[in-house]
Amino acid sequence: MCVLDEAVDNSDRAVMNKKGKEPVTLSDFCNYIDISNNDFASFIEESDRRSLCLETNNMMIAIDHISTDTGQH
Repeated sequence: MCVLDEAVDNSDRAVMNKKGKEPVTLSDFCNYIDISNNDFASFIEESDRRSLCLETNNMMIAIDHISTDTGQH
């Protein structure tokens, strides 16, 4: 888990700032997942691609159909 305490953009470049060194620009191949209970956790524009927002609740569901057998006996 990565806690993001600063703004994160969706560009393909990232700047790495090491204390006492010059900033270095790198290619950013990371994917991010935002999890929040706030109504306005992230800003998504209509032109943004590949974004998905799921609204869930606290109701539990039964998962009896999922096998826990690892195949090892």
